[in-house]
Amino acid sequence: MVTADYTDPARRFTQGPIVLQHHNPVTSDEFRRIEIKELTPESPPTPVTPVLPPPTKEEPFLPLFNGKDLAGWKTPSGQVEKWRVDNGILMGPGKKASYLYSERSDFKNFHLRAKARVTDGSNGGIYLRAPDMAAKRPLGYKALLNFSDLDLSKAGSLFSGFSNELQACRESLVQPGKWFTLDVIAVKNQITVKIDGKQSATYTDEKQAFNVGHLVLEQADSQTAIDFETIEYRELSADAKVSALDPGPGPVPAPKAFGPAPGPGGPKVVLNMNGVFESDRFAGLQ
Repeated sequence: MVTADYTDPARRFTQGPIVLQHHNPVTSDEFRRIEIKELTPESPPTPVTPVLPPPTKEEPFLPLFNGKDLAGWKTPSGQVEKWRVDNGILMGPGKKASYLYSERSDFKNFHLRAKARVTDGSNGGIYLRAPDMAAKRPLGYKALLNFSDLDLSKAGSLFSGFSNELQACRESLVQPGKWFTLDVIAVKNQITVKIDGKQSATYTDEKQAFNVGHLVLEQADSQTAIDFETIEYRELSADAKVSALDPGPGPVPAPKAFGPAPGPGGPKVVLNMNGVFESDRFAGLQ
């Protein structure tokens, strides 16, 4: 297995001795065999075939809204206002605050995707892992779906319950009356939210407040009209990575030097529990 492969553009060390190092009194270093093979400058490097992990089979997305009726969903006891399906669109009642719960209450690790739209001045969202059904405000993590110039928290913000903000999105990623795609990934205590391909929130809940429960659609007030064209999900394993919603790594920082240290110069292969390849002294190359 190749542990490091680095080309030094500065060509700082082109010849010299090989040095074995005993670093400190608590170190125990033993070598059973040491061999070397001379190469000419024209010798091509031995091709390295990367060892890739086997591809992970992703579960397909399954619909939670069938485009026809409210099958798989129900209103909480005591709520008069009813959600409806009109011309294939799932709509909130548009009168006062109301909620629509998934009949399933075992959503745990999953990737939720919804195509939604909101009106100007709207306030709503989707709750995740709501533990109980209630006609009042649910518990659970909430991906905010709204549009208002007055609200500092924009669509894509993440809440715990109705008003406990976990991570805010200050940029307006949606426009009133226009469809957008919401992605939410929940894996154990990490929740990530994305709107139209842009990450708006990601949060790791050290308290692990909500582990399993319902999905809940919310229309928060009478000024809100919130519609859904599609709602779908796929199950995830507990060790699934959320990289699909991560913004990706930034530029790799330059190696950090910690000042001079005793010992010979030249590249050094470190033999320790960290397995880092380093240059002279403590500046890590790879």
